[in-house]
Amino acid sequence: MNTPDAIPRVEPYARAANRPYTVFGKTYVPVTNNRPYKVQGHGSWYGKKFHGNKTSSGEVYDMFKMTAAHPTLPLPCYVRVTNVNTGKQIIVRVNDRGPFHSDRIIDLSYTAAMKLGYLNQGSALLEVEHLLPDEIERINLARTSNPPPIQQSTRQTVAVAQQPAVEQQTKPAVVVAVASTGAAGSVVTANQPSKVVAYYLQLGAYQQIGNAQATQAEYALNWAHILPGMELVMADDYYRLFAGPFGSQEEADYAAQQIESTGRRPLVVRR
Repeated sequence: MNTPDAIPRVEPYARAANRPYTVFGKTYVPVTNNRPYKVQGHGSWYGKKFHGNKTSSGEVYDMFKMTAAHPTLPLPCYVRVTNVNTGKQIIVRVNDRGPFHSDRIIDLSYTAAMKLGYLNQGSALLEVEHLLPDEIERINLARTSNPPPIQQSTRQTVAVAQQPAVEQQTKPAVVVAVASTGAAGSVVTANQPSKVVAYYLQLGAYQQIGNAQATQAEYALNWAHILPGMELVMADDYYRLFAGPFGSQEEADYAAQQIESTGRRPLVVRR
């Protein structure tokens, strides 16, 4: 996924969210200082069932944001989470309490778990490190000293640029990306070289981002085992949902055929 990590910053702790509390007969005493914390253990995730509910910090839980729940770390705070098996790392903002199981050390949001690659498995062996003020300052200094390249904000493709998801009923076909508009307003034409061209599935195009995100969640729950990743791209007033990249057209075709069995009509595209 292209969802960016949470940007860590030093925030005041929420007083009401950091008092001792009891769940299932066990009392938890939240940490209210900046002592180091680095622990390995199994982490899980929580999603649609809690989407829109209030978190322990009083904020609304958004399954599409890079957040997490922890039983005792201060709220709010930021942690670096590493998938021990793959080495993938993310930074999330802890704004909720949980999980309340002895064999779980953290609950990540739906999007954070997807980004770490264990959404389909339900849990994974993780390493959780509390980011202290000195580390936060170092991270942000590095980020501002070496800003990431500007992401291309829109993308146009042949044959599907104006069609919403409900109108995409044709058999999947290879579609060549011909133009894209950068964040600064420049147009990149088809004869200009691109860094990487790969095969993707376009899973739909939506005028409302909420509908696109709901479809993304559905695909993540049911097809994560064959989809390498997903991203939303805004193009021509539509939120386009892509899955990929696939290593070859054959791999993309195979995934499209599997999804077609449910009545959907994904498009195989090159971009």
